[in-house]
Amino acid sequence: MGEAATKEYMAQRSARKTRRVWLPILLFGACFAVLLGRLVHIQVINHDNYSVQAENTLIGNDILEAPRGKIFDRNGQPLVLSIDTWDLYISTRAWSVNETAKQAAKTIAHETGLDDKKLQLLVHESSLVDQVVARDLSYETGLKLMDLAPLGAVLLPNTARSYPNGKLALEILGFIGTDNLGLAGIEAVYDSLLAGEPGNFVYERDSRGTPIPFGIHIIDEPAAGSSIKLTIDRRIQSIAEKELARALKENEGTGGTIVIMDPFNGEIFALASEPELSAITQLYEPGSVLKVITAAIGLDLEIITPETTYFDTGITYVHGEPIQNWESRSYGLTTMTEVLQHSINTGSVFMVEQIGAENFHKYLERFSFNTATGIDLPKEAEGIVPTPDDKNWSPVDLATQSFGQSISITPLQLIRAFAATINGGYLVQPHILMSSLSESGEQDEFEKKQGLKVISPETSTSIREMLNKVVNTYTWHPARPRHYSSGGKSGTANIPAMGGYSEDQIISFMSFAPLENPRVVILVKIDRNKNKLTGTEAAGPVIARLIDKTLPLLNVPPTARYVGVK
Repeated sequence: MGEAATKEYMAQRSARKTRRVWLPILLFGACFAVLLGRLVHIQVINHDNYSVQAENTLIGNDILEAPRGKIFDRNGQPLVLSIDTWDLYISTRAWSVNETAKQAAKTIAHETGLDDKKLQLLVHESSLVDQVVARDLSYETGLKLMDLAPLGAVLLPNTARSYPNGKLALEILGFIGTDNLGLAGIEAVYDSLLAGEPGNFVYERDSRGTPIPFGIHIIDEPAAGSSIKLTIDRRIQSIAEKELARALKENEGTGGTIVIMDPFNGEIFALASEPELSAITQLYEPGSVLKVITAAIGLDLEIITPETTYFDTGITYVHGEPIQNWESRSYGLTTMTEVLQHSINTGSVFMVEQIGAENFHKYLERFSFNTATGIDLPKEAEGIVPTPDDKNWSPVDLATQSFGQSISITPLQLIRAFAATINGGYLVQPHILMSSLSESGEQDEFEKKQGLKVISPETSTSIREMLNKVVNTYTWHPARPRHYSSGGKSGTANIPAMGGYSEDQIISFMSFAPLENPRVVILVKIDRNKNKLTGTEAAGPVIARLIDKTLPLLNVPPTARYVGVK
């Protein structure tokens, strides 16, 4: 190789060595610049954002549920209470290591009865920072877990509902969901009163996600919900539930209802239904109980009197259609009082023919059979009352409506209308709430309004006397109480089916007591009783027992002439 070639070769080698040195330096410098830029981005530009994220990793924040208000009966006896409980959360970060999670899960499972393997799986698959694994642990269990301090466990205070009387009145009281909001019954209707205002708190965690002892700091204290007092009397409610169960068993009924109400102010002393709340949701044809309304309308229009007579042959014809009495019985010359005593269908048709369709339906509308009562319970149904304006209306419908067919209403609509016929003529507002009391001591009473006047006081007095003669007969009537004067009317109605009526029936008895100053109005209804007894035979004895058991609890003395009657 010549000298010139040698020099050129050496220059090329020197250039390559220089590139080998500077290339890594340039690459390192570029990486350093990117890293430096990232640090500036994190530490300076997005400092606040990442600071909050870091803080959230070390601090848990949650809602502190407010204790729900208590629910009492009319005498101040507790129906629903709130008890202190704990909700158990697990820090998913703290359980990221299987062995430590396994030991903590076993500790928790031993105290709570949870499955430790399912517990680990739940936390492992969770995308949350803190996963709830148990709600409403008992207060004592929560304290024990605090002492044991299993890794990653966070116990947050909560409350749960307690029922001192077991299942008593549960269909009325309702229930709450996991979020402590009312879902049914009184719990739902008055949720805004009972729920209170939730609070807020934070708790601190270490770098592993484990809560720091004594690291809970409440920011906002929860405000407890208002307590409420119901019109329900737990003693009377218990009697009603037991009597309904007995009646369904003895008569082989598929369902039924008992409602006990103050006829003057609409306060519900007891409401028992099978299935639940059918007293306000079930529409049915009430049958002969509605003859009381027909008689009240006729009396109020001064078209009839209790002594008005007609001649009963056991059958009458409306537009060529035969309408017969129960078991085709005939009674000859009969008064309007005897129409109620013997529950005569043809007598009811006689009355409604004197009244006329226009007047009859005007009064049915006054009695509000076509609208809900507005009781403070959810899902109340409205009645169905066909009128002459309806497409398929027939004069036969008017005749059958007079004795409680071709009309569908709820038990509560019926008892409210019946109450108006014996309380002086006023339609009352059925209700469950009596008053509310806030934590600050502020009390609100249920606003009782004077109801619509549907009949005159004189008509009401006549109806009471006529109904008293229904049960106060020469022979002992099944619905006649032993210790109180009363009045009442039965109902026995076949259930509508395709093209007519089935063999199944709904039986009932409606009553009030005492006679002169009624303190209670009571409805007993039994669905599809297989023994086929009438309303008088099956529901009557239940009414008699209810009156004799209920009125002493309301401090009503026995009726003088009934004292000592056996």
